[in-house]
Amino acid sequence: MHVLKVAWLALVLLAGGSLARGTAAGVALEDKPFGNAAEYEAIKAVTFSTDSRHLAFLGVKDDKQFIVRDGVSSAPYDWVVPGSLAGPMDLSRLAFIIQDGNDMAVVVDGKVVGHGYYAIGGDRIYFSPDGKHYAYTAHRGSSDQGDAIVVRDGVAGKPYPAADIQPVFSPDGNHLMYIASPAPKKMCLVVDEKEGPTYDAIAGGTPTFSPDSKRVAYAAASGGKVLAVVDGKTSSPYERMRMPPGFGPDSVRVAYIAGNGSQYSLVLDGVEGPKFELFTEGSVMFSPDGKHLAYAARRGKQWVMMLDGKEQRTFDAVAGESIRFSPDSQHLAYVGITGDKRYIILDGKEASAAYPNILWPGPVFSPDSKRIAFAGTNEKQLVVVADGKESPAYDNVAEIAFSPDSKHLSYRALGQGHAMIVIDGQASPPFDNTTSLTYSPDGSHWAYCASQGDKAMIMMDGSDAGRTYTGWVKGARPVFADAATADFLMVKDHQFVQVQARVAGGPSRK
Repeated sequence: MHVLKVAWLALVLLAGGSLARGTAAGVALEDKPFGNAAEYEAIKAVTFSTDSRHLAFLGVKDDKQFIVRDGVSSAPYDWVVPGSLAGPMDLSRLAFIIQDGNDMAVVVDGKVVGHGYYAIGGDRIYFSPDGKHYAYTAHRGSSDQGDAIVVRDGVAGKPYPAADIQPVFSPDGNHLMYIASPAPKKMCLVVDEKEGPTYDAIAGGTPTFSPDSKRVAYAAASGGKVLAVVDGKTSSPYERMRMPPGFGPDSVRVAYIAGNGSQYSLVLDGVEGPKFELFTEGSVMFSPDGKHLAYAARRGKQWVMMLDGKEQRTFDAVAGESIRFSPDSQHLAYVGITGDKRYIILDGKEASAAYPNILWPGPVFSPDSKRIAFAGTNEKQLVVVADGKESPAYDNVAEIAFSPDSKHLSYRALGQGHAMIVIDGQASPPFDNTTSLTYSPDGSHWAYCASQGDKAMIMMDGSDAGRTYTGWVKGARPVFADAATADFLMVKDHQFVQVQARVAGGPSRK
């Protein structure tokens, strides 16, 4: 779920101009009203589901505030914290914070479940990935006078002098953890209301569950040293930790970067690797199957690319965040830098010509692991390179993506002040703006929104679906519900509208 903070309408409003375009044949559009913004004096916040099927907003009129969800208004409230609208990714549930007299209260699914608090930590309620559970940190009194309590599904936990403002759910939603301070200058990790060992400090943001939700790891400090804590067991003490412990995709392997003095090692499953002076940020990468691990580190003036504990190649630099394994875990690609030249390195060999610069995120693999694409600079413009062939040059490109069947490549491009969608090297007509492009699950169809002048349109398979709108909800993108049906969140004359677009011959969504 996305949350947007806006002064009035979270939408793209358009003005002036016209566009000649083709119209898609056989696309059925069904509009569903989700609330009229014009009925309110102000719209203070909008949130929507990631599948573009649900939307809620906070509207103000006559000194009262209302939550409108999929077009249905709540009872009036005196005050709703604008940034507090929250829910699971599908927005199947909705929560927010209200002013209840002189106190704060939490509303979940239309019911007040907690009240009498001085504040709610971060003005946020957090939901488990499956949407079944929620949690938040509440404060009784100011931070230096009251208690901090983590509330899970409406049940308050043990009060502490201080607690993390963001409790964390496990991937399966069955467990909850947070950092608490049981005494001055002491911290512990609380998992399902059970306190772990106490340390001088626990690094915020480091506690993490394994992908299978069965294990926990974090970074802690004790006696002036830093420790990796995995399943309640501590590592050897280090002077510094450059990367906290994290789990591989298989939930078995654990890696972190720590060291003493000016030397650091990647520690994998408790075993220290070679010593280096520096690691690039974001450079440690597990393969999707969890069997391989790659990273880049500096020794002297050279950067070394490491794979499964063995040195591969040295460079003047390696773009750490460019390190990618293929989806099948059989190939490793990254951006290697020698002098002023940058290359795509695939399985240890140059897989591209040299470019003055290669854009983030570097190499992009196709789902079948057989193709690679990237964006590089060509003089003062950018080109997308796929299968060794350069596209026409543009002022900017973004969101390079292969279709699920790996047959198509798309990206957004900007040239001469116009926005375009490029698919398989063919550019769309120039627009003022576009959303991201989305493919159907089988890769046979694609959808995006485009605007020109005062019109916004739904584009299916590169053609206008035949109905114009005022704009689209800012940040939203079309999402395919099945192979032939896409959902959009649009705006028409200040009315929020959920649109279902179905390609001819496709089954109707139930």
